[in-house]
Amino acid sequence: MQTCEKDVKGRGEVQGLAFFVTDLWQFYVPDLNKSFPSYDEMELAILREEKKIKQARKVKLNLPVVTRSGNEYTITGVHAGHGTVLTTPPLKEEGRYSRPSMYVKTPWMRQAIGELAEAQARVKRIEAVISPFKIEEKQNSSWGEKQGDGTPEGLEKIYRDLEKRGESMTFESAMADPATAERADW
Repeated sequence: MQTCEKDVKGRGEVQGLAFFVTDLWQFYVPDLNKSFPSYDEMELAILREEKKIKQARKVKLNLPVVTRSGNEYTITGVHAGHGTVLTTPPLKEEGRYSRPSMYVKTPWMRQAIGELAEAQARVKRIEAVISPFKIEEKQNSSWGEKQGDGTPEGLEKIYRDLEKRGESMTFESAMADPATAERADW
């Protein structure tokens, strides 16, 4: 601690609290509304009061939010140690290991979240439709069982078979029944 008062230049900060030196060479800390005769006394007082100061600085929030699953919460603050959001009721995990995304609660947000869910379901359905037609390149140019024998001729045969299957259907028919695209007996 031993700081030489001569080294202090008019104002400074200790533990995040600002102070300044008065005309009477007192160390004044506005957050404590208190003056100290020496730097060391001021520093000791700040360290003792640190917990009380943090409590006084806590900000109470009242911010309504909604999650993608439609659950409503109110953000009440930020955890001092972890930095995570505090909510009422306590935030439930909606994913496997993660906390849910939160969005500002506005009149249109539920509609937007609903449309987002529909779009994601459509993407998943499209992926199921196109997945059987995917040509996957394996490392070291070795092809999987589905991709032939690892020769250009084998790859071309697989390609032509997939092409034939793909041409026997339309996108609309595949979307109506994604299992159609997976059937081997065309």
